Amino acid sequence: NWLPELWTALGAPQVPLQREVPAPCYRIDVSPGEVGAPPVSDEDIVPPGATPLTLLTNKLLTPECIGYDRDIRHYEFKIADTSISYKTGDSLAVWPRNAADRAEEVCEMLGLDAGQQLRIVPLEGARNWCPQELSVRQLFTHVLDIFGKPNKKFFDTLSLFAKDEGERRALEGIVASSEEGKALYRDLVHDYANHADVLRRFPSARPPLEHLVNMIPTLKPRSYSIASSPLMHPDRIQLCVVQVDWTVESTKEFRIGEATGYMKQQQPGTLLMCAVRQSAIVLPKDPRDPVIMAGMGTGLAPWRAVTQERASQKRKGMEVGPCMLFYGARYSQSEYL
Repeated sequence: NWLPELWTALGAPQVPLQREVPAPCYRIDVSPGEVGAPPVSDEDIVPPGATPLTLLTNKLLTPECIGYDRDIRHYEFKIADTSISYKTGDSLAVWPRNAADRAEEVCEMLGLDAGQQLRIVPLEGARNWCPQELSVRQLFTHVLDIFGKPNKKFFDTLSLFAKDEGERRALEGIVASSEEGKALYRDLVHDYANHADVLRRFPSARPPLEHLVNMIPTLKPRSYSIASSPLMHPDRIQLCVVQVDWTVESTKEFRIGEATGYMKQQQPGTLLMCAVRQSAIVLPKDPRDPVIMAGMGTGLAPWRAVTQERASQKRKGMEVGPCMLFYGARYSQSEYL
């Protein structure tokens, strides 16, 4: 929310913050249920634009020894008998899902029964997709990006539900960019605070589900360069992915990125929600043209695909131009990329 800073820069009067709780954008009917018996299966919750793909391989490429600081994995997805196809240089978007145990902790914090069944009807102003029927747990594992970074609009709306006066002023200060608010916001950003962290920090602010569904964005896919060529692997897509992780400085808590952490935990045979996205990498039309490739770390992924493309063309008797790969790794003896 950049408007307060804009008014300050222009020397204009601040526009008053909206202080009324907005009308909910969803109608939610709640009925009793059990966590282990949701109204729909997890596999039936498919985000718009996604196709379920079967994971074939999840292989660690770097040493498991203590002290090695990177987790890089080779993944393979089955695309045979699906509507999915790809070109060399494309990327694969993967929709993450939040871990069930962490989602249930959030439900408990918010005073919600994770097993309850929901029937959700979007109303005017609804901005998030959501299945019509699912459980509370599935709402927090499959739909809402509860562990994503909140924007200032989230703080603004959350302040309307704060019963504690001090918490309400702190939330309003973040939106109004007061000196105290700026300092608090810097601390939250520095610690990579997510929606759940903010809700935990302001326990008097508890919006009902009808509002949370619109306040918190849905889980977004992460795109990874495809590390294979359809000429060599027409029935599968391969990825080379490095785990995203960091340590929260204030608490020393070790955290893992939503998507890479989710993918790491999946076993072969699992269905993941995916979509092929066009990439900016375009090969020369003439395979005789030379190609120079440069990549560091898992920047190797698209060049692996290009190398497979040229190797497949040469095996078919085509004349191919020279390919040069400039690649850097932290440890030449132990990174098996």
